[in-house]
Amino acid sequence: MKARKKRVPSKGQRPAARRPGAGQGLAEKTMHSRASTVPAPDLRERCIAEAAYLIAEREGFPPGRELEHWLRAEAQFERRATGRARRGAKSGLA
Repeated sequence: MKARKKRVPSKGQRPAARRPGAGQGLAEKTMHSRASTVPAPDLRERCIAEAAYLIAEREGFPPGRELEHWLRAEAQFERRATGRARRGAKSGLA
């Protein structure tokens, strides 16, 4: 039986992936954990658009109040996102 050679990555290859946060300082670890709680911009926008639509629907789709509905939905989204972040921080998730 032939002995196998250990594979050594060439210059163009990346080393094996490490765990997220390994070899990082406290600030980098904190930034990484906070970044995971922030929704992607497209998801954020879709959630706000849906909430604005529901607000407008509840009010009977009054003309000319689209911006007001959007801003109310955005404020609602931010309140909920902040509440989730605080709860996560209290439980040690963030």
